[in-house]
Amino acid sequence: MTAVTSSRWFVQLQGHPFDLGHLALHLLGPDLTVCRDERGSDHLLYSSSFTDDLSSEQIAERANQFAVLLSGALTVIRTGSEPVRVGAVYRTNDAGGRDVFVRLNESISVRAEVGAVVVSATDSEGVPVAVTQPPSRTQQLIQLAAADPAIAKVLRLVVGYDAKLWVGLYRIYEVIEADVGGQSALVATAWGSESDLRRFKHSANSVAAAGDAARHGREVTQPPRNPMTLPEGEAYVSYLVQAWLASKGGKRPATTILTARAGLVQRQPALSFQRCGSSSSTRLAG
Repeated sequence: MTAVTSSRWFVQLQGHPFDLGHLALHLLGPDLTVCRDERGSDHLLYSSSFTDDLSSEQIAERANQFAVLLSGALTVIRTGSEPVRVGAVYRTNDAGGRDVFVRLNESISVRAEVGAVVVSATDSEGVPVAVTQPPSRTQQLIQLAAADPAIAKVLRLVVGYDAKLWVGLYRIYEVIEADVGGQSALVATAWGSESDLRRFKHSANSVAAAGDAARHGREVTQPPRNPMTLPEGEAYVSYLVQAWLASKGGKRPATTILTARAGLVQRQPALSFQRCGSSSSTRLAG
């Protein structure tokens, strides 16, 4: 399958192989495509916004914006993800080769994870049942971010330098609070107790509770009697983000797909990913 774009521009993505492989499995849309390079092991990003009239610097700038959103989506969906970065910027030349405009260095790390499970259903006679798979959660989040500035901002913030500090956590909370219509509206969603919400806000702002990491430089109210720890605050905001995204349409995909005639769910022996410009897919052992 060839990437869905007529642009001559495309960009190398850098990051952990597991994360790039995940993107290649799930991002094959008409506006944004990630796929394996048919000429090697790199992962390439294609976008309908990479128009031929743009310069290499403008392509790199747009690619970096996509990379931040992809990093945010991976952070929300997967554990242990690392930032996605932009490597070389390529343009197909008239001879069919590639002109290289930008080159950045890669960093190397080690990580292990359990692979994704792909399921299929068969009826009582063992005949495969056709099941239409919904868009992956990765696709959902990227599509939602393209249409909703609040979602795009949260995906950027969750990979910010202070995303796991009180200041960054509170900034993420404020985006969600404003999007749902204020604190009272947020409480009404029942995405957590009102007492936890107040503990989070009070602890984040309290010098006595959060120390030098507090949002304020001095104590402006009485310290909380039962303050949240920073890990508790991180867990609270993480849950809030997941619940909020689900309410916006970015729901977790079901792990098992059932139909009226389904009788057996099987694990597939392999996963497939597409290579850019290739009519065939490459299989990964499951």
